[in-house]
Amino acid sequence: FHCIVRQAVLCVKLSGHFKTVMDNVMATINFIRATSSLQHRLFRQLLSDVSAEHNDLLQHNDVRWLSKGNSLERFWELRVE
Repeated sequence: FHCIVRQAVLCVKLSGHFKTVMDNVMATINFIRATSSLQHRLFRQLLSDVSAEHNDLLQHNDVRWLSKGNSLERFWELRVE
């Protein structure tokens, strides 16, 4: 029980920082994907040229709460490439 309470407390403490990080990541993804189709196409070509593990970023969707985590995971995996 103590471990669960401690995890909950840590989550609450990190939630402010996590929201800031997620807002920045989502803004970056939206900038790449939504600014122009040419920019998005060039980004996908860059990923292809460097043989990235993924060929695109995932667009976040407010309807599905898991999509934000999936978008963050894909963004994190592509940051090195």
